[in-house]
Amino acid sequence: MRFDSIKMRFLIVAMLFGGIAVSADVLLNDKDPVDRGTGDVVGNEVRWRDCNGVTATYKSPPYSVIKHDRDCKPLGPQDIRIKPRIFGLICKTFQTNTSGSCAVGDADAAGHFFEGIAVGERVTYYMSGDELTLTRGDAHVVIDTKKWRERAKVLQK
Repeated sequence: MRFDSIKMRFLIVAMLFGGIAVSADVLLNDKDPVDRGTGDVVGNEVRWRDCNGVTATYKSPPYSVIKHDRDCKPLGPQDIRIKPRIFGLICKTFQTNTSGSCAVGDADAAGHFFEGIAVGERVTYYMSGDELTLTRGDAHVVIDTKKWRERAKVLQK
């Protein structure tokens, strides 16, 4: 089995920086993260169960799921600020958790935002208020993180 150098470098960086561990799946409304839990797309529905055990069904599209294979942990105080790893990104240089130059570590997750993206490609991550901008070359995706932040705050109480 042959590994190309980009994949090998990614594996080394992932091991050194703790990988891109994400707790559970992420529910998206279009491109905006809404909740964390476990979900599957079945036909034109997303069957969702949040990390507190509450189930719901959403129409697909606009809802979709970023699949992650981790234990489900409810949103909490640590989740008020959305992290790049949710979008499949690994960021070595990250100033005050709001911006940075990142590498794609999970092409499936990043593919929800940029078609045809591959592991190792560069993406810029910039957070301003409730708005997150991901940039790949000339392509920009603006994501509203307000629903995620509001849900994290509600679940803290």
